[in-house]
Amino acid sequence: THARAGGGGSTGSLNQPAGLSAVAKGNEVSISWIDNSSGEDGFRIERKAGLNGQWIEISTTGPDARSMVDTGLQIGATYYYRVRAYKGTEFSPYSNEDSAMTLTPPDGVRVNQVSG
Repeated sequence: THARAGGGGSTGSLNQPAGLSAVAKGNEVSISWIDNSSGEDGFRIERKAGLNGQWIEISTTGPDARSMVDTGLQIGATYYYRVRAYKGTEFSPYSNEDSAMTLTPPDGVRVNQVSG
């Protein structure tokens, strides 16, 4: 999907992100999506713990971002994610939702947390 050309209207450039994918590795989840918008200020990433959890915003990216890593999660829990583009107070529709379950690494494998 491409953004509509022309006009200075308040909608049209913020298209729904697509193809959201969440993959767990140890106590972190890598999230990636397709940026279908142009001129966005960035993306807002939301997560909920478990199927009946409450959505909370966990991160905001800059423009043209297509991924992030959610770290420090509880092992053995399932997390759900969704993303939307934003520009000022305008928001795109939410992406699809995807989930990932954090797993205990096999014996002998260490998961190192790197802060940065």
